Amino acid sequence: MLVALRDAVRRREVWVVGANRWRNPKDDLPADFEDNRDVHYAALGQPQDAGEFIAALQGKLRTSLDRFEQALAEGTTGGVAIVKKHGEPWIRVSPRAKQEEPESLVAIKDEIEWRWGTIDLLDILKCAEFETDFIAEFTSVATRENLSKDVLRCRLPRHR
Repeated sequence: MLVALRDAVRRREVWVVGANRWRNPKDDLPADFEDNRDVHYAALGQPQDAGEFIAALQGKLRTSLDRFEQALAEGTTGGVAIVKKHGEPWIRVSPRAKQEEPESLVAIKDEIEWRWGTIDLLDILKCAEFETDFIAEFTSVATRENLSKDVLRCRLPRHR
């Protein structure tokens, strides 16, 4: 039951009164939404009629599935195939070949190395954590956590 409740909160099907992240989704709408509904829908490029929206979405899905089915038949999926695994249908995607490193990334790496030498990525993450507290945005998928975020933060040595 708790897992179902968690999933419903994440989908915003239910909300937590007084919470910010898990608040009522209607609170995210502009204050003049009802008075200017047509303007807001036009800005989003979406129809106001739910049936029309669903029909358009179904049409896009059908078109995409037809194109995928045709590509499967022609063998032009770029390595995607429907196979059997343990007797069940399975989608297999072939690994892609290694891509060349973009010139801009090479330039950034060269500039960092020129300015600061070789930097350990873990050191950068630790400094970023101390400055921004981004670890608070992560949630565990485990049923329990061995270390609280405060204890974990204390165990990370500061490098400045």
